[in-house]
Amino acid sequence: MAYVVAVPEVLASAAADLEGIGRALRAVSAVTVASTTGLMPAAADEVSASIAALFGRFGQEYQSVNAQVAAFQARIVQTLTGNSQSYATAEATNASPLQGVTQEALSDTTTPTGGGSSAATSGVGTTGGSSGGGVTTSAAASGTATTSGGTTGGSTVTTSAVAGGATTGGATGIGVTYAVGSQWNSGFVASYTIKNSGTTPLTNWQLEFDLPANESITSLWSGQIAQSGTHYVVTPESWTRTIAPGGSVTVGFEASHTGAYSPPTNLVVNGEPVSGGGTSGGGTTGGGTTGGGTTGGGTTGGGTSGGGTSGGGTAGVASGEFSPYIDMTLWPPLNDANAANLANAGVDDATLAFIVSGAGNQPAWGGVYSLTDPIITSQIAALHGAGIDTTISFGGANGVDLAYSAPNATVLAEHYESVVNTFGIHKLDFDVEGGMQANIPVLTKQAQAIAMLQAEQAALGTPVEVSYTLPVLPTGLTNDGLGVLQIAKANGVNITRVNIMAMDYGEAFHGGGSPDMGDLAIMSAQSVHGQLMAMDPSLTSEQAWSMIGVTPMIGINDVMSEVFTVEDAHQLVAFADQHDIGELGMWSVARDTAGQLGVVGPNGSGVPQTPYEYSQAFAQFDGTSGDGGGTTGGGTTGGGTSGGDTGGGTTGGGTTGGDTGGGTTGGGTTGGGTTGGTTGVGATYAVGSQWDSGFVASYTITNSGTTPLTNWQLEFDLPANESITSLWSGQVAQSGTHYVVTPESWTQTIAPGGSVTVGFQASQTGAYSAPTNVVVNGQPVSGGTSGGGTTGGGTTGGGTTGGGTTGGGTTGGGTTGGGTTGGGTTGGGTSGGSTGGTTTGTWGAPEFSPYVDMTLWPQFDFAGAGGLGDVDHVVLGFITADSQGQAAWGGFDAYAVNGGSLLYQINDQITAMHNAGIDATISFGGAANQELALVTPDVNALVAKYQSVMDAYGFHKLDFDIEGAAQGDVASLTRRAQAITMLQTAGEANGTPVEVSFTLPVLPTGLTADGMRVVTNAIANGVDIAHVNIMAMDYFDPSLSYEGKMGDYAIQAATAVHDQLVPLYPTKTDAEIWAMIDVTPMIGVNDNPVEIFTLADAQKLTTFAEEKGLGGLHMWSINRDYSGPVGVLSNTSSGVSQSTFAYSQIFGEFDD
Repeated sequence: MAYVVAVPEVLASAAADLEGIGRALRAVSAVTVASTTGLMPAAADEVSASIAALFGRFGQEYQSVNAQVAAFQARIVQTLTGNSQSYATAEATNASPLQGVTQEALSDTTTPTGGGSSAATSGVGTTGGSSGGGVTTSAAASGTATTSGGTTGGSTVTTSAVAGGATTGGATGIGVTYAVGSQWNSGFVASYTIKNSGTTPLTNWQLEFDLPANESITSLWSGQIAQSGTHYVVTPESWTRTIAPGGSVTVGFEASHTGAYSPPTNLVVNGEPVSGGGTSGGGTTGGGTTGGGTTGGGTTGGGTSGGGTSGGGTAGVASGEFSPYIDMTLWPPLNDANAANLANAGVDDATLAFIVSGAGNQPAWGGVYSLTDPIITSQIAALHGAGIDTTISFGGANGVDLAYSAPNATVLAEHYESVVNTFGIHKLDFDVEGGMQANIPVLTKQAQAIAMLQAEQAALGTPVEVSYTLPVLPTGLTNDGLGVLQIAKANGVNITRVNIMAMDYGEAFHGGGSPDMGDLAIMSAQSVHGQLMAMDPSLTSEQAWSMIGVTPMIGINDVMSEVFTVEDAHQLVAFADQHDIGELGMWSVARDTAGQLGVVGPNGSGVPQTPYEYSQAFAQFDGTSGDGGGTTGGGTTGGGTSGGDTGGGTTGGGTTGGDTGGGTTGGGTTGGGTTGGTTGVGATYAVGSQWDSGFVASYTITNSGTTPLTNWQLEFDLPANESITSLWSGQVAQSGTHYVVTPESWTQTIAPGGSVTVGFQASQTGAYSAPTNVVVNGQPVSGGTSGGGTTGGGTTGGGTTGGGTTGGGTTGGGTTGGGTTGGGTTGGGTSGGSTGGTTTGTWGAPEFSPYVDMTLWPQFDFAGAGGLGDVDHVVLGFITADSQGQAAWGGFDAYAVNGGSLLYQINDQITAMHNAGIDATISFGGAANQELALVTPDVNALVAKYQSVMDAYGFHKLDFDIEGAAQGDVASLTRRAQAITMLQTAGEANGTPVEVSFTLPVLPTGLTADGMRVVTNAIANGVDIAHVNIMAMDYFDPSLSYEGKMGDYAIQAATAVHDQLVPLYPTKTDAEIWAMIDVTPMIGVNDNPVEIFTLADAQKLTTFAEEKGLGGLHMWSINRDYSGPVGVLSNTSSGVSQSTFAYSQIFGEFDD
């Protein structure tokens, strides 16, 4: 057997040597550029002109060859550097395997590169002039100047250098830059940029500093934070753990303060005190670039820095584009006449959708048409012939993204390059939706590939503009959406646009009826503007607006109550012109005609309109800021300040471990903020968990009156030794030890009989004491201090303990006194019901229960499964929302549970299932469509929908498959959890207990942060979780070796989840924890075709499940438990050589 020994230092050294060669090449190029491209003017005769032309061609050829050599050299350097860090990361991971239990899986290269701040970060002087101010730089010097803070769009910057640190071998050096991005009366946004100026990778860095007692960090991004009094310790996220030589990482934070602002002090990096880095020292900067000054806010020379485009700014990108989407695979295809009509409507740019993975994992339009298929090329020729420029979009809602199928970033970059070279188009859009938004390894691979492409194309003089298209809510990008941008910036992507899909919000955000889609689009854009400002404090407001694109779905949306009218289009254009936003789009050109009124279709808007009327409206958008200014500092190489939640958001890692303590006390109060009718406000305080240096607690505010309670306000005092570090479901303002909490948009109104729970995490020194001086809506509340024990059915062991979520805690859920009845606490406490954290483990015996895809054709053979397959229980997937927001199989109106036209097809299958002696669990959610909680804003209405499904089929085992962006939608998580608790409470009272499982994506290292949020939110809201079912499939981690390992990874994932659940259920035995865990592999060929779960893997997992006493085994899906073409991914076969129901027979041993 051959072995390969990789020494990271050797690879890094080779990369450094090659980078030196690259610098020499660039220097020679710089010296010769004038003599090869700027010849003296020819004399006024034909001979001189010919000679000048000849030498001019020689010069151009030289420059072209030089650029290609530089690009080739840059690619080698980037690959070597990335591989050195991959091996270094592997060494670090293997050296401490226990650290991997709660961390995200690593990608093939985890190299945040490039400069994150607008100042130099090592003691080497300033790096070029930048618009907006100056930079103060020192080498381990004391920065004595202080400032009262910069204004929005500028940064107050101080730089220091510290020797030593975490690197070994080679020259070491760490530069630290502190910058204040913006300030206001009660707070500020600031950042620290840590730069590795050594020659070897810097891993597992640590930053420490003190803040004055009147300042407190409320949220932090691109790092994990721990607080002890006024002392803060920041450690990396998975994607910021390693800093390449010459690279940097920026950690941003938002802080509140009372009185005057003061900068941090006592700065320490990797155990070494740093002078001059803790105080801000004069001058503001508007986002300068490294490696050369900026001209007009853009990059100069097009050079590359650390694998990204220099400075990260976007040069000469004009605001005011209208670029509608064209579905390139739609029939009939666009022709010359269509293109001419589009041009006549005023369209001069279009976005071509979508390229995904096709045959042989090669780029293909819609996964079907090759790049050069005549159906595609004829459409592009028609557009170009009509004078319409084009952008190419990758991804979208359907198909397999190339970032999944490509084995590594280099291959993925080659795929992107093949598209650029095929069409000569250098504007690329990346539409990232669904589960991909939470897949850090895939996002990292994608970002690295994009950065490589941008670096290479910039060196060739053909820079690539990149936009990210992301789902949005009126409240802004979701946490997952922000994570996409964080990872992109951390890996060196130069982002020109953030294009938001202003569509399909769901009724949870507008309550149904006829929402004003123009208003919602504008709200969404305003929210994202604020998020971009917080992500990169060096941005001015104008620069942030110029980075934003808005794409509505014209006419009737998929959520049919949402109708974007022509009037909405004019409203959005006026707003876009007013703010000079970067771009408007629309989905899609083919829908820009009336079509069939009232119907959602690909070839019509469904509303009365003339052909191309939306295009004509949007084409009026021309912007006013196309002056070449672009965005300075807006797309900083390797990061800039990468975003996170702002404004009272969560701080660093969620809620962590420890013993449970405290309890709930009542303390109802009358009076308050409602007018008219009977009023009454109850406030319940609960401690969910405690540990030596902190605790998690919550206040539940209950409206016991008869009219809605709006704009409530909660006030309380904490002892001087306690400080809130994060708060969810509300906004917090602090003045010394006094805290004032006001609602988020989704918690603003409390219905009669309803409640809102605001949770928070706090640090403490010394002994714990409860809050005092509690006031709700101006009325003092007795009972603000906890008196021990629990009241109203509260529990210990619930709350949000252990394994908390990164950067978010369990947002939006908080603790509700250990379990809610009727959707919230009434009269100041909770009553009845089973409570989170205290399940008894008495649910049914372990069983094998494969998933059945109920909407798949041909229909499943239940009789065969019950006989040959030895199956006696299945999970039926999936119930989601139809166009009216009602329960339907697969989300199809025809399969609506309340009487769809084709529902008999489903019911016939269920009858066949019963005839075969098979019982069932019903699963809600899944990877496609919208789970009911996403479209049902009222908890009681949601309960009724779930109950209608149980009543229709008589099943009382419910599974909730929560994937993708739904895991980050805290409002829907809370609604769903409260509804489940109400169902369970009613079921207990009726003698029909409701058994609930949550099915969640997993990595070999365990549940992701988002997955943990689902679990902790459910516990906090009183759900009695019988099973946590993990989807041991589709890891898409190129750093893993999959052959023969899928069974091992499933076992590793189950073991990791066991360890994550232990602190959440401190009263459970080890056996009871194992009995809560179910495992669901995808049999045979997975969506990532290199992942193949074999029959041997099935046997290995079954043996493990029997040894540990797991709660259940499942598989996706029994529809696939057949032979078929080997190596082919299919819905009706496994892609491996097998006999019929071979997997079922193996897994069936588990419950025999």
